[in-house]
Amino acid sequence: MSQRMQRLADQIQREIAVLIRNLKDPRLGMVTVSAVKVSKDMGYADVYV
Repeated sequence: MSQRMQRLADQIQREIAVLIRNLKDPRLGMVTVSAVKVSKDMGYADVYV
């Protein structure tokens, strides 16, 4: 994975973690974003929770 793709994946992971943390749903208390894989064209990303 290129450095640019890795930086994008890291940023997506941080942003989604913040969104989940800000949800006021007790069922999401222990949810962790464990990985993000960005496609080669950076058109989509797979997010693993």
